[in-house]
Parts: sequence; C-alpha cells; structure tokens
Amino acid sequence: MKIATMNNIACAVILLALLAACTRTNDSDQSEEQENDSAVVTLTPSQFKLSGVAVETMPYYTFTGSLNVNGQLKTEPQDRAEVSAPMGANVKRILVTEGQRVSRGQVLALLSHADLIDMQRRLVQAKEKLVYLGEEYERQKTLYSHKVNAGKDYQQVASEYRAMQAEVRTTARQLQLLGISPQAAVRGQLATEIAVRSPIDGTVEHVAAALGQYADPTAKLFSIVNNNRLYADVLVYERDLGKLRVGQKAKVTIGDTRLAGRVKSIGGILDDSSKAVHARIAIDGNKSGLVAGMYVRASIVTITRKSPAVPDDGIATDESRSFVFIYKPGKGKKIFVPRVVRTGRKENGMTEILSGLNQGELVVVQGAYTLMSEWKKHEVGEE
Repeated sequence: MKIATMNNIACAVILLALLAACTRTNDSDQSEEQENDSAVVTLTPSQFKLSGVAVETMPYYTFTGSLNVNGQLKTEPQDRAEVSAPMGANVKRILVTEGQRVSRGQVLALLSHADLIDMQRRLVQAKEKLVYLGEEYERQKTLYSHKVNAGKDYQQVASEYRAMQAEVRTTARQLQLLGISPQAAVRGQLATEIAVRSPIDGTVEHVAAALGQYADPTAKLFSIVNNNRLYADVLVYERDLGKLRVGQKAKVTIGDTRLAGRVKSIGGILDDSSKAVHARIAIDGNKSGLVAGMYVRASIVTITRKSPAVPDDGIATDESRSFVFIYKPGKGKKIFVPRVVRTGRKENGMTEILSGLNQGELVVVQGAYTLMSEWKKHEVGEE
C-alpha cells in the first residue's frame, strides 16, 4: 500500500514538470511571434502606393576595380610641325594669326629675295645651253661614227652635255621644292615670291615671323599643332604595373570634360627618380577645346566583378548597421522585413551587398528610409 502511494506521488510530480515545460514553450513561442510582428513594417495597398517604395528581385551590378593615374595631354609627333623658310629670304606678307585653323598646303606667309630671280635665270640659261650642247652632241656623234673626227672631241662634248643635263635637273628640282614651276620660268614667267605652306592640318600655335625679317632656313617662323588626335600620357607607379594591360578601358577627365579611352601602350623604361613608367591612353570623342599640355586624371578599369547590389536609396543605415528591407506579400497588405546586410563597394549609385541577402528575394530598391522611419515608430510604440 505504501509502495503504491509513493508511485502515484512520483507520477504526479513528473506530470506537473511536463506541464510546466509545455507552458514555458508556449510562452516562448508567443514571445518570438510578438518579436517577429514588431520586426516588420506593414503597409496597406493605398499606403504602399503613396510611399514611393519600389521593389525588385535582388539585382546584380558589375563593379569595376580601377587604377587612378595622372598625366597630361600630348600630341603625336606627326601632329606637330615647326615651319621655316624653304630658302633664305625676306618676309613680305604674313597670312595667318595665332589660333587660326589651317589646312595642309595652305599658305602661311610669302617671302621674296633676289636669289629667287637668279635661280630661275640660271635655269633658263642652263636650258638654252643644254639645247645647244644637245645639237653639238648629235653632230659630234655622227662625225665620230663616220670616222671623220677624233673620239676625244666626241667624248668632251658628251661629258659637257651630260653635265648640263644634271644642272638643269638640279635647278628645276630646287625650284619645285620652293613651289615654283620650272616650266613657267623657262617660258619667261619668273616668280618673285615663294610661299611658306603648312605641312599638316591643324591650328597655328605660334607666329614667330615678322614683316621685313630675313628668314633663315634654320629659323622657326610658325608652329602648327593638330589636336584632333590628342592622347593622355600618364604615369603608372612600379607597384601598380602588374594591374595594367594594353586594351583596358579608361575614363579620362580634363577639367570639366569627361571622355572614354583605352590603354594604347605601356612604356618599357622605369624612371629612376619617380619609379614610374609612362603609359599612353588613346582618347575617344570630341576633343574640341582641348590642347596639349592640359592636366589629365584617368581611371583605368583593371577588374570587373558582378555582385548582388542595391541602389543607394534601397539601403538605410542605423548607427553602424546597414539595412535592406525584404518584401513579403501578405493578404491585403504589404509586409517588409528589415535585414541587416554587409556592404562593399559603391559605384554609380549602386552599393555592393557582400552578405545578408539570398538570390531571388524581393528587396526594396527605393524608399528604404521611409520604411525605416515607420519601423522606428513601431518600435517606439512597442516600448
């Protein structure tokens, strides 16, 4: 009898313990459910429409790693010309001004000198003498073929004839280089001026000529530059050379002008003082208003990576934490759950999400701070 009573008491104690455990479990579940309810923002369809909140499936964005470099604009060697007089002469007329656009072959100035007339007269005289020697050469050749005269006379005339041919060719060529027609000179149409012409298309950068000045062939009269093919000459430091490749895209900034470009070449010599090499960036687009020597900032794209990302307006910060709101459709209401995320790089209004989101989730991409404000109000009300 006592043994049976003791067994009944033991069973009762065990049953009470189980009931107490069940009660604590239910209380814990209810508490967790209440916490979940307080950790969401609920909007009616009309509230959602007025809120400006936008939702998308978790977006991705291709982020780029970049190398920032500095340098200056330069011209290709063939796009810069220092123009001098084709022969020593006096400046008679100047036909261009600094800053003026010119075309290849356009006359920049006119020069005159007495030597110019003398050169044309020498050609006329040489041409006349060549005609005489040509006739004499044919006569001596005929006599020599018939054994009428000695070969010595024939050889002397032949030598003089060939020498005069060379003189005519040389003088005619010199006149051609000066832009004067040898044929016109032979006809008696002697030129009194020679033209100084631009060898390239471009802009007159500097005028050194002055009226009446004697222009020596070694003296610079005009500087012409073509800025249509400017490139960026930038310095890349030794520590960054491993990131650089020919063909990489670049964003080039000159003052307020931004243009696209591409790495064209990388220098092969490291400067001892700066520990850097020169790299050339070819620049695309309209270069009007740009001139050689301008300071350049360039951002070279070295890597690309596609990552989960959210527009900046889809992220709300609270103290040191960043939040993204997850959209959970509900019956007759819109439910948004805040999720703590770890962020990475920022680029073009997009923020990289390193962790905290799952592929395919619906996330808020606009109006995160609106939801954060509502969430904070709810938390204050709960307290």
